[in-house]
Amino acid sequence: DHMHFTALNDKEFDAMIAWDSSHFGTVRAQYTRAENQDKEKENVFTLQYVMTFGAHGAHAF
Repeated sequence: DHMHFTALNDKEFDAMIAWDSSHFGTVRAQYTRAENQDKEKENVFTLQYVMTFGAHGAHAF
């Protein structure tokens, strides 16, 4: 049987913080806590590093 997404009673909380470590890089950390309608809980911690390479409008390389 197919259940429509709107019939679900899932809950989710997200918190994210980002820090520009340099002009070319950003560090992001995110915490997600999810709980489904059966009261099963899931905790996820994500750490991401984003780097930028190459010429762009702010600099003439």
